[in-house]
Amino acid sequence: MAISNQTLSTDVWTTTRTALVANTPYVTNTATATTTAASINATFNDQGAVRPQVLIEPVDYTEDTYKFGGYEGKKFINMNIMCYAKNTRQADELKDQVVYTLKRTDFDGQEIVAITTDHAFNQSSQNKYEMTSVNFTFDRE
Repeated sequence: MAISNQTLSTDVWTTTRTALVANTPYVTNTATATTTAASINATFNDQGAVRPQVLIEPVDYTEDTYKFGGYEGKKFINMNIMCYAKNTRQADELKDQVVYTLKRTDFDGQEIVAITTDHAFNQSSQNKYEMTSVNFTFDRE
């Protein structure tokens, strides 16, 4: 998919969602060896917190145009993806699959220059779940 300056955030978000839907992340129950596919969402489904979820947050970007002695146009695109699951192992399993999929995805000239992760635990509406976030930073010159 072509990524243009006019629709930069939308194009990156759509490319990400398309890649994740095509390679749906899943979690494995180690006791029963069954797998459950994660839903790919734009907003957290609080009612469905018992099912694994991958949430693609809105895309942010920064643009530096001034460089000492002249101008240089650079855009850094930041995209955060949250992985929700019942336990830490499953949240990490989702995270690893998301990273693997997006590292193999063609973002039309955008180069992944950094991947950072974080982990948290949350209890919302009587549902306990683990969260792992993955932040991708792309360089678009």
